[in-house]
Amino acid sequence: MSTRSTQEAFQRVLGVTPMQYVQQHRMERVRADLLEVDPATTTFAQVARRWGYLHVGRFSGAYRARFGEFPRDSLHR
Repeated sequence: MSTRSTQEAFQRVLGVTPMQYVQQHRMERVRADLLEVDPATTTFAQVARRWGYLHVGRFSGAYRARFGEFPRDSLHR
């Protein structure tokens, strides 16, 4: 199976591209971590970097678009 065929099948079955799937999974894992860590000892930027988000501003915007709140708000829940 070619790369393109694999990508098309992925899109057809899951409704997203392989890259979108990976990005969504990473964002879900960041959220899970933010809700579990101690906000007294961990910042949302540390959690974001742990998952490969190096630009905190862009990450924060993408997080808010996905979950409707800023990552710092999730951290302090």
